[in-house]
Amino acid sequence: MKLKVKLFATLRQYAPAEAREGEFALDVPQKSVTVEEVLRLCGLPEHAVTVVMVNGMVAAANAVIEEDAEVSIFPPLAGG
Repeated sequence: MKLKVKLFATLRQYAPAEAREGEFALDVPQKSVTVEEVLRLCGLPEHAVTVVMVNGMVAAANAVIEEDAEVSIFPPLAGG
């Protein structure tokens, strides 16, 4: 199954070399995958991720992701 992954800010360093602006297609070998499994497949350290959105909605680590979903992954945010 295919997913569209978007990595933001400092997480872009984990994107494949051919990824444009941190966006890339991820081929998942199984028919069902959780947010936690996607993070592992992308090689993202757990401490580096604070928010994951699936199709524009915040998703928990155990949320199941369906085919063709858009997964946006954010690092800790700061500012003021």
